[in-house]
Amino acid sequence: MPPGHPTNREIKSLVVERLKENPHTQGYDIRVDVKRAVVVLGGEVSSWLAKRAAGDDAWTPREWLTSATN
Repeated sequence: MPPGHPTNREIKSLVVERLKENPHTQGYDIRVDVKRAVVVLGGEVSSWLAKRAAGDDAWTPREWLTSATN
């Protein structure tokens, strides 16, 4: 990773935390894998809304934007 960008481990940690905090994805066993800064989610959810919420949580977490602009 270029300097100033989050590592794969940091990205995974941020996404997992967001999934745990999101009321639409809490309680689901959603796997998060990150390779070369690409997030891949796995698992099953019971609704389209939960699927969409998980995808939204994995797409450019706001913490990255803050660190990239500072």
